[in-house]
Amino acid sequence: MYLLPSQCLYALLLGWIISETIIKFGILLFYWRVFRGRYFRWSVWVVGTFFVACFMAGFFGFILQCVPVNGFWDRSEHAMCLKESPFFHATAALDLFGDIILFIQPLPIILRLKASRETRLGLCVVFLTGGL
Repeated sequence: MYLLPSQCLYALLLGWIISETIIKFGILLFYWRVFRGRYFRWSVWVVGTFFVACFMAGFFGFILQCVPVNGFWDRSEHAMCLKESPFFHATAALDLFGDIILFIQPLPIILRLKASRETRLGLCVVFLTGGL
């Protein structure tokens, strides 16, 4: 039995949602270890909670996009499916918002360091480079 291209797309998109969330939590754990402030730790929890909510919405929203699931790749199946475009646009908007928050999160602490202006600017560039 061969996989259809749309079945491969389905599996790849699920893998993408999972791997993206793991990477974001890896960055949050790095921040947790490097930055020790009480308010910063609180912000890590808030952003982490946002990422969990986005993951749950994206993962289960994608799995349940068509009922029954095989309606995603088998158009002859009489399935009820959501429109793909609005779902993917909403997911992309939430991902973009989360990425921006994730990469600007350490900047206030870096800018308050007792170091030269060039050093602080260099550290900001290093942390923001992760967003590329």
